[in-house]
Amino acid sequence: MFQKITRPSWLVTVKWAVISLGILQLIKELFQLITRRLRYITFDNGIECFVYLSAIVVVIDLSPCSHQTGLRMTWQWSLAAICAFCSWMNLLLLIRKLPKFGIFVVMFFDVLKTFSRFFIIFVLFIVAFSIAFYAVLQNRPEFSSVPSSVLKTAVMMIGEFEFTAIFHGNDKSHLERLFGPTITYPLFLFFCVIMTILLMNLLVGLAVDDIKSVHEKAELRRLAMQVDLVLQVEASMPPYIRKLKHRSKLTTYPNEKSFWKRLCDRFGSVSPVKNEIDSENKTEQELVSEFREELRSQNAQLRLLQTNVDNMYDSFSERQVRTEAMIREILEQLKMDRRNSKAK
Repeated sequence: MFQKITRPSWLVTVKWAVISLGILQLIKELFQLITRRLRYITFDNGIECFVYLSAIVVVIDLSPCSHQTGLRMTWQWSLAAICAFCSWMNLLLLIRKLPKFGIFVVMFFDVLKTFSRFFIIFVLFIVAFSIAFYAVLQNRPEFSSVPSSVLKTAVMMIGEFEFTAIFHGNDKSHLERLFGPTITYPLFLFFCVIMTILLMNLLVGLAVDDIKSVHEKAELRRLAMQVDLVLQVEASMPPYIRKLKHRSKLTTYPNEKSFWKRLCDRFGSVSPVKNEIDSENKTEQELVSEFREELRSQNAQLRLLQTNVDNMYDSFSERQVRTEAMIREILEQLKMDRRNSKAK
């Protein structure tokens, strides 16, 4: 007995909603392409277009079976998986422009860029150990081919060794028997030391190295992306709307108090702005005090240095006077000796 499968009516509504939203978003992207031209061609916009197109293709019924049951074809399920992943990555790219969370996303991509430079060395070690494991453990299913051995070796890096299953299996079974233990044990030991300890710690070191400079650069890049977003939105707006919102001048009254500020002052509540100003003033006073102390210390060191120089100068002057006196005495003695020699 076969059971007839029909899709619910709400799935049809969702399908047409996805198609409608996807078409509207593609129209928006087309408008941006017309207005921005070559500047539109970026990685972010490419992901957005792929997500919209793939979402429409996934929900479209391409066979009578799909129309009747709502089931998708195999390649549609694969495309749906890629579309779901890219859509969340697109959301991550949009979060980059937010004030609080954007800096962490930018830092993540900076660390990812650093890892990409090291990735070639990483791959060489993985391929080396995977081929070695394939040569000595190819009777096991997870090492039966080079691709599966590469995948298993990469998984073993995060700690999934399965030491007991690999090295202490049933010797009577061909699939679990360990051939060549004299080379397998040292090879596994080298793998644990190099891949699990050295390389993983090196990756952590690369990720946290010079984090302060990365943080500062990430903040600047995030602000630059915010400015670029504002300019894009402004360029996309029609001219008459920009004229309506244009302000040639803006007058502010810093001492003017609103009703809420007067109410807070009335009941003795301190505004957050005042607290921030007080904290800034306190910080400035601390910096001034620290600068004065440093200046006093520098002046004291300069006075001590001047005293040492004066003492050295006085000592040098005394030595110079003594040396001149000795030279005069020597010259006079030489003159006397010469006179005596002439007199004789």
